[in-house]
Amino acid sequence: MNSQAGAAGATPCDGACAGTTPVCNTASNTCVECTDKSQCAAPKPACDSTTNTCVECSDSPDCTESAKPFCDKTAEQCVQCLKQADCTSATASACNAGQCQACTKDAECSNIAGKGVCNVGQCVECTVAKEAVCGGKSCDPATNTCTKIAVGSVQACQPCQADSECVGGNQPDPDARCVPMTFMGTARPGGFCLRRVSKTCASPYKVVLSTKSLSGSAVEGYCGINEDVTRCEAVLDLLAGNACADGKDTSCGCLRDPGGACVSSGQGGLCRTVGPDAKHCSYQCGTTPQCPAGTTCGGTSTTFCQ
Repeated sequence: MNSQAGAAGATPCDGACAGTTPVCNTASNTCVECTDKSQCAAPKPACDSTTNTCVECSDSPDCTESAKPFCDKTAEQCVQCLKQADCTSATASACNAGQCQACTKDAECSNIAGKGVCNVGQCVECTVAKEAVCGGKSCDPATNTCTKIAVGSVQACQPCQADSECVGGNQPDPDARCVPMTFMGTARPGGFCLRRVSKTCASPYKVVLSTKSLSGSAVEGYCGINEDVTRCEAVLDLLAGNACADGKDTSCGCLRDPGGACVSSGQGGLCRTVGPDAKHCSYQCGTTPQCPAGTTCGGTSTTFCQ
């Protein structure tokens, strides 16, 4: 018997199906919205075989919008995610009620490769407070990424990115921190390790600088140098006994390669006679405590450590 013909040749559903229920469900001889997905269209392209109504989806292939690629079969709605693994953005790694949202705890970052720490709603590699994940290296607070610099390895006046890199900086009550510096009124990139005034200043770091650290500590005093006339590079040149054979001031206070050669024109340094040695790097000073032990601040027109 033709199922569409009905009993004794009667028209299915008496031919009364129209409007919002245009299809005859011959099994129940009732008018319904659909019996097959071909009878449905966007925004509800799927047919629920239980209720015979058009719905947004019955399975994920029904979801064609890239922003909502998964089908919540219970709600029969297309959603952004069904589980945490479906969320792949570091700024929206947690799946909540079908939506990828910002993390609130580290566990909600486990699906983001290389960024297992939740920091103010964003998954990152590390934070200052959770630096242990860097395996003995520092966490750059500016980028929340692990560096290649071992904690507690950077000496005074050397460049740094995080407080913990400084010698004595990776302990509960740090001796030193990574702080911003200036030269002749202009801010310098990055930071430099300086001892805290509370831990006692020693020459040549006798000029107190008040600032906060790059890792976020409150403003306090640090044992620094006279930033109006010199830079850390020039102070380190004198401490290292670096020569300036060409007699030029620009051969002092420069950035140096691993072999000690200048790779840029120096600033804040002076090429002078230091002790018995002619053409050695020095720098301008105001008082002897601003000079390394064993030298004094002297000179005529320009005083320098000698």
